[in-house]
Amino acid sequence: MKLNLHQIFQDHKVTPRGIIYVGAGEGRSLKRFAKFTNAQILLIEANPVTCERLKMAVGDRPNIQTVHVAIADQNSTATLHVTNIESNSSILSLTEYKKLYPNLTETQQIPVETRTIDSILTELNLLPEDYNILCLDIQGAELLALTGASEILQHLDAIYSTTSQNKLFEGGATFEQLNAFLNEHYFTPVAQATPYHPSRYEVVYIHNNLINTSVIPSEIAQNLRLQPPTEPKPTELKITLSRLQELESEQELLKYQLQQHQKDLEKSQSQLQQTRKDLEKSQSDFQEKQKELENSQSQLQQTQKDLEKSQSDFQQKQKELENSQSQLQQTQLELKNLHSQLEQSQEELEESKGIRDQILADLEKSYSQFKQSQKDLENSQSQLEQTQTELQQSQYQRDQILSELEQYHTRLQQTQKDLEKSQSDFQQKQKELENSQSQLQQTQKDLEKSQSDFQQKQKELENSQSQLQQTQKDLEKSQSDFQQKQKELENSQSQLQQTQKDLEKSQSDFQQKQKELENSQSQLQQTQKDLEKSQSDFQEKQKELENSQSQLQQTQLELKNLHSQLEQSQEELEESKGIRDQILADLEKSYSQFKQSQKDLENSQSQLEQTQTELQQSQYQRDQILSELEQYHTRLQQTQKDLEKSQSDFQQKQKELENSQSQLKSIIRRSLRYLAFGKSGNMSHDD
Repeated sequence: MKLNLHQIFQDHKVTPRGIIYVGAGEGRSLKRFAKFTNAQILLIEANPVTCERLKMAVGDRPNIQTVHVAIADQNSTATLHVTNIESNSSILSLTEYKKLYPNLTETQQIPVETRTIDSILTELNLLPEDYNILCLDIQGAELLALTGASEILQHLDAIYSTTSQNKLFEGGATFEQLNAFLNEHYFTPVAQATPYHPSRYEVVYIHNNLINTSVIPSEIAQNLRLQPPTEPKPTELKITLSRLQELESEQELLKYQLQQHQKDLEKSQSQLQQTRKDLEKSQSDFQEKQKELENSQSQLQQTQKDLEKSQSDFQQKQKELENSQSQLQQTQLELKNLHSQLEQSQEELEESKGIRDQILADLEKSYSQFKQSQKDLENSQSQLEQTQTELQQSQYQRDQILSELEQYHTRLQQTQKDLEKSQSDFQQKQKELENSQSQLQQTQKDLEKSQSDFQQKQKELENSQSQLQQTQKDLEKSQSDFQQKQKELENSQSQLQQTQKDLEKSQSDFQQKQKELENSQSQLQQTQKDLEKSQSDFQEKQKELENSQSQLQQTQLELKNLHSQLEQSQEELEESKGIRDQILADLEKSYSQFKQSQKDLENSQSQLEQTQTELQQSQYQRDQILSELEQYHTRLQQTQKDLEKSQSDFQQKQKELENSQSQLKSIIRRSLRYLAFGKSGNMSHDD
């Protein structure tokens, strides 16, 4: 049986404000967090296909964020070992895990990026202090995830993790290693269960400073190691130049709030003084009422003595009355015995009639159920025939989709051949383009000169950032002053509340004493009434003694009549027993017929369920083929896009080659003209 996370958190007074779930899968475990409606939830999943299903399951819920990444102890890459049961996939190789589940096989390996929990929060601009619960279900990599979570561990209240007694994955951690690591960070396991396998656990750890020792074993409570208080680290504020004005306005707002809190503090102090005056006044009233109460109690004691004397006289008379009543009670007992025998015989008669009516009703009900079961059998047979026709239709659709898939495959191969041909032409043109790129080196030199100017500007920007940091320090100082004043205001409010509680307590005590005074007065009056009532009761008992003697004679006559009624009711009871036996025999016969029809109905239902499972399998195969067909279609479209892109690149390179050729021709023409001009000059000089 799985752990009840809501009850465990409630026992230790852990209120989830933010939950990080690493290894969320398809989101099936989210129902365990359904009661935490106010918590922000970050779901992390390494398998890209499973992550897409997770996003569809979550929908557009505003308090849930989904991220596709693998969690480890460093930012790098890893290989995700995907199994035929996707929830058992891991970034660690399966070793002993296969021995626990022999049918588990590795279907593929997917390269994935890894991040630490601290770095993924930084990338998403999330604050670690907004999350106080961490859930880990990553198949042996739990200790790697915790090693890379040093920052978030300082803010966590509880950790839920799956683990194992033995090392099931290569490089994975055991339950003992996980306990040792978390014990160093002041976490203790308070609940564990084995819902999957006796050697696989799910464990809940609570921070030692939050554990409710009344709900855990005493030996664990005695060995708890509490974390010493630490000074909170200031939150690193990332402020740009554009936000400087906004921070200055916030500083002015804080100053205004500080002044407002000071005014509230003065007002609360004046209320505290007024409350003290009221308290002193109520205490004086209380003492006065207490004196009145003592006077009334002395009067009550005197009255109680008088009452005890009258009660002793009353008890003497009551003993005489009890002797006479004992004779009357003996006669009444005999009468009651006869009455009880008569009533018992009447009850047996009525019970037998009720049983007869019940048996008749059960007989009619079983007959109606027999007819209903016949109708259900006919309906199940019609559903079976309909399901078989749907199965045949789904098989025909599957064959048609397979033929379309083969056609797409041939088209994809032809497209790949065209792409390879275009790539060879593109490489040829690229070589020609490289020859013309030598002329661009001069331009790069000019670019380097502009970069040196850019570095000069960057130094000026760093100077401005240092000024910004100084402003930030001033702002932090003003915030600390504001927090100090706020603490003083809270202390004064707590004193005021304590004084109000004392005043309320004194008022309640005053009211309590006043009620006791009223009760004592009412008791005094009640005692006087009881004294008068006891005298009247004594006279009444004498009259009852005379009446009881007359009733004794009347009871003897009724006793004779009851004997005759008892004999008559016994005869009717024997007659009804014979009728009941006959009805029971008829009921057993109809019940055997009902059992036979029920077996026929169960057989038809089992056939219907088997046909439905076959239909579901065929629908699953059809969906699988459709998904493969869509993948082939997307690959074909991507290949066509790559072909079009390579063709456009080829045309672009061809134009550049033509331009470079035209420039080269122009240079050749100018050089030929220059050479021709030089030769003509030399000839004229020789002349």
